[in-house]
Amino acid sequence: MQEYDKIERRKKDLYKILFDVAFEAVIIIDLETYDIIDANPKALELFEYSFDEILKLKITDLSMDSEKTKLALANDNLQYVPLSWYKKKKDTKIPVEITAARLTYDNKKIIIFNIKDLTAVFYKQQIEANLKISEKRYRAIVEDQVELICRFSPDGLLTFVNSAYCKYFDKSYNDLIGTPFMDLIDDCDKEFVKNSFDKVTKNTPFDHYDYKFIKNNEVKWIHWSNRAIFDDSGNIVEYQSIGFDITERKCLEDKVRKSRNRYRAILDNLQEGFYQTDKDGCIIFVSQSALEMLGYSMRQEVLGTPIRDFFVEPENREILVSRLKRAGGKLYEQEVEILNNNNEALLISLNIQVILDESGNFNGTQGTFRDITEFKRRLNEIIKLYHVVEGSQNALVLMELDGTIIYANQASLTVARSPEWVTVEEHAIGKKIKHFISFDKNIDFSKVCESINKDGKWFGSAYAFCACNNKERIPIDVMFSKIKNGSNKYYIVASYYDVSEYRRLEEKIKEQSRLYEELSQSMQELVEQMNFVNKRSSEKILALEGAFKKSVEEFTTSPSPTKGGLRIDAS
Repeated sequence: MQEYDKIERRKKDLYKILFDVAFEAVIIIDLETYDIIDANPKALELFEYSFDEILKLKITDLSMDSEKTKLALANDNLQYVPLSWYKKKKDTKIPVEITAARLTYDNKKIIIFNIKDLTAVFYKQQIEANLKISEKRYRAIVEDQVELICRFSPDGLLTFVNSAYCKYFDKSYNDLIGTPFMDLIDDCDKEFVKNSFDKVTKNTPFDHYDYKFIKNNEVKWIHWSNRAIFDDSGNIVEYQSIGFDITERKCLEDKVRKSRNRYRAILDNLQEGFYQTDKDGCIIFVSQSALEMLGYSMRQEVLGTPIRDFFVEPENREILVSRLKRAGGKLYEQEVEILNNNNEALLISLNIQVILDESGNFNGTQGTFRDITEFKRRLNEIIKLYHVVEGSQNALVLMELDGTIIYANQASLTVARSPEWVTVEEHAIGKKIKHFISFDKNIDFSKVCESINKDGKWFGSAYAFCACNNKERIPIDVMFSKIKNGSNKYYIVASYYDVSEYRRLEEKIKEQSRLYEELSQSMQELVEQMNFVNKRSSEKILALEGAFKKSVEEFTTSPSPTKGGLRIDAS
């Protein structure tokens, strides 16, 4: 018997050691009272209580949903509880995962909770979800590009190619990924391409070149823009190449070299402006479209003029040429401010390249440009409008006619009193408006929709559901408006704001108004009573005055008591 007791004591000591050194939080609960009867150090650390403090609590005191926890404990088959929300000593909300075990110990039914903190996992999932959304968005952007885009490791193996790249080289994504980038380059050009990448350094992370090859018995040209990607230590971890098919432009250049007149005819009919300068920067050719864009009618007005004179800031011309030479002789989509014939500033998008003489020396520049002044103005208006919408204190929600939300501004989260981790995409996008705006019982949502379709708008009171609790409703004033875009498609815009404080003040004003009316009524009654008393008093005074006058008259006309005659009026 003593040996058995000794073994049992050793077991208990061993269990206590394992209990205290467990990697997860462990809490032991009295199944009948839900009282916490023991907790290991990990549990004390997780919930931020001391041992004496946690023994005064029930397990339901730690749960964010005590009723749900009671129901779970009542389940005899309870073994695992997935994501649940518990709270620390200072009511900090934490996600946990629970593994439970029932047993009888010292004639007492207990349940052991093994609690795993999922905070890191939960927020990692949130971050991963956001990253997936961003990756999907940016991948869609990349896949929609007509440019050829690829990435490859320093050892030359392809790590990414977009759809345009696959289509251009008639290969599938799986056929290309992991294969040497140089396999797509003709043997005679491999050294030339390799030299281009060898030029890329930390100080000069870009290089450009035009590549000529034969595809389907046709000459093709691609302008490649190469960029190195470095890690924090300055080592190259990857290369990225973006290719533009410039075959047509190369063919055009070839035709231009063969026929000057034909070349000029083509340029004069371009919608974009075209110009050429000599090595000193003076204009030697300008297309008709460029003249019209600048407000000139004759080429003689422009030819021979230093091109820097057309720049709003002339020194920018030299800066542009310097950058052009460093970039390998070509620059695209450069935004430049120039002056027209009326000395008005125009914003143009400029594609420019170096002209070389037969010896390969700098001999001037040429380029195409288009007026983007109006485009930029509209773009800036759109940007301003976006900031106005995003900065608005009113919640603004754009939806399809069936109520599906396609846009919501940041204020929609503020009105819904959402926590910081809730995003517009998670809270609103793709959901129906009825899931987070409701109305009083006497307002039928279908009637609201009929009014919107009939009158184009509806204004009234409603409620917005709280983002973290669909049962809590926030009073709002909301305006629904029906709008149409340029493609004649209709949408509905909802604009609303939190009127909780306004409603509270309104009720307070109503109560004060009611008290004022009661006070006014009481004052009116008091005035009427005072008027009645004054009237009675006036009547009594008049009666006394009449009696007094009568007495005086009788006194003055009565016989004298001493002389036997009439009493003489002393007056």
